[in-house]
Amino acid sequence: MAHSYNVKYSNQCTPQEQITSGGRFYLDSDCRRKLAGTAIVTVAGAPGDSDSDSGTYSSSTSVSTSAVEVVSAASNADFVFIKNTGTDSVDILITFDNSLYYIGLSDGEAFASKIHNDANVKVKTASGTTTVETLVLIQ
Repeated sequence: MAHSYNVKYSNQCTPQEQITSGGRFYLDSDCRRKLAGTAIVTVAGAPGDSDSDSGTYSSSTSVSTSAVEVVSAASNADFVFIKNTGTDSVDILITFDNSLYYIGLSDGEAFASKIHNDANVKVKTASGTTTVETLVLIQ
């Protein structure tokens, strides 16, 4: 029997702006109009269920300057969680289209998002080697 699980996550930022170069930082005038909020992704089954292959979890994947594929474009995945678990001050870079690495995570930081089912998620480092924890869910 398949179980229904909820994956809950939220994004929050407190943007600041600097009016003059070298001046004091203030709460951004666009505060509350930028990235913030919560989302709930409901999936049938979860990693570890004996009756469902709905996801994959990796507690320790080594990442270096060569890109490591977390989600293949043909997998129909709809949720990804990536955490930089390294402790050696090596940042990881994340791409969803195999070309532009827009998201960077320092050690201890994480990223979670509902993704398009064609996403091709890869991670790499600019230099050095670190480890990441990943969770990919397929609905």
